[in-house]
Amino acid sequence: MHEEERALIEYLASLRFEDLPAKVVEAARLRLLDQVGVTLAGARESAARIAVDYVLGESGPPDALVFGTAVRTGAERAALANGIMGHVLELDDGNRFAMGHPGVVVVPAALALAEATHASGARLITSIVAGYELFVRLGSAVNPGHYKRGFHTTGTVGALAAATAAAKVLDLGFEAFASSLGLAGSMASGLFEFLADGTMTKQLHAGNAAASGVRSGRMAQLGFSGPRTVIQGEHGFMAAMCDEVTPGRLTADLGGTSAVLQCYVKLHACCRHIHPVVDAIQTLRSRSGVEVRDVARIEVATYAFAARLDGVDINNALAARFSVPYCAAVTLLEGSCGLRQFRTELLTDALVRATMAKVSVKTDRGLDAAVPDVRGCRVKATLHDGTTFSEEVLLPLGEPERPVGQQVLERKYRDGVAGVLQPAAIEDSLQLLAASDMLADVTELTAVLAAGLSHGR
Repeated sequence: MHEEERALIEYLASLRFEDLPAKVVEAARLRLLDQVGVTLAGARESAARIAVDYVLGESGPPDALVFGTAVRTGAERAALANGIMGHVLELDDGNRFAMGHPGVVVVPAALALAEATHASGARLITSIVAGYELFVRLGSAVNPGHYKRGFHTTGTVGALAAATAAAKVLDLGFEAFASSLGLAGSMASGLFEFLADGTMTKQLHAGNAAASGVRSGRMAQLGFSGPRTVIQGEHGFMAAMCDEVTPGRLTADLGGTSAVLQCYVKLHACCRHIHPVVDAIQTLRSRSGVEVRDVARIEVATYAFAARLDGVDINNALAARFSVPYCAAVTLLEGSCGLRQFRTELLTDALVRATMAKVSVKTDRGLDAAVPDVRGCRVKATLHDGTTFSEEVLLPLGEPERPVGQQVLERKYRDGVAGVLQPAAIEDSLQLLAASDMLADVTELTAVLAAGLSHGR
């Protein structure tokens, strides 16, 4: 076993709640709150309904809650459904250096197993912190090469991160912990080809990773062995799935700054690469009073990957969430790029389409060279009378360098779960999430989520 891999697994396996600084516990509570809210919000989407129908067709003990329903099923199936729901709206958190989304794989796996085993909130929080640590460290070590080869980090690295969270919930020792990662490595999958047609596999990547983590942890607990060298071995994850790797990132400052503090949260319901554009247009509207009827054209200069998201031939919400012209147009029209801006009638609206036609997107070499330290854009709006207004955003809101507080996340939660939970259940669940590390049994939280539904399933 390589030195970095051993050190990382030893650290994660030995991590205890008592080791966590108060700011790390607070950050993990907020990540849990955010992911629970995003998952509940996603429960109404078509991909989520299909996932629920799928798990309902499978047998399993009533161990864990399928969010947005009163259904309980096996922990692995619940993690699958909740992972899909949590990714469908493009509102889940992420890390720009790891190039993926840790919360949507770590939280469903940890929460489902914690519920199934009646674990405490402290154990749940510890498992979340550990899962984020693995995700960010491994994701940063293999990217951007892993990403450039067409792999979706959320599904691939996410499987090992979910297995880390599962191993912590189950309190596995070093050998079983390593086996859990070893098993998950053979289930790590996810290809970016969903971008070709906007299909549902992107959401499946998150659900599959979460479920794979639960399966890996439970099998390792029973003694099923996996390779201890799955990360750095001759035929392991790095060798098989990456062209260039930076192994030192696996252990850099290990035990220092926690990865859960290094992740962003999303305030717009679209691809993170588009968030700087949305922020810039919102600022143009508020500072300069720019209105769509006055605009002749909008020029967006951004880094290469974001510039590729220039599609105008959109026919579904997922494709719209990955379109700079669409997100720019609806933000200019309505001042927001939230859940309501992806409603069906807006996707084909004539004014939206006309405004999209005014948007051009190009690569800015300087901004591209600054990635991932900077993921920004420059937006210039030219009015019909020739007047121009410009805004530059180097990092979107929600990054660690531009943080948002608990009040913002609670507002996001309330907005997302309205219509899913009854008003009283929304407030009760927020109170429990705000003190989640103090729960004696995490079923206290999921019981409120199940009983407080505003509609049955």
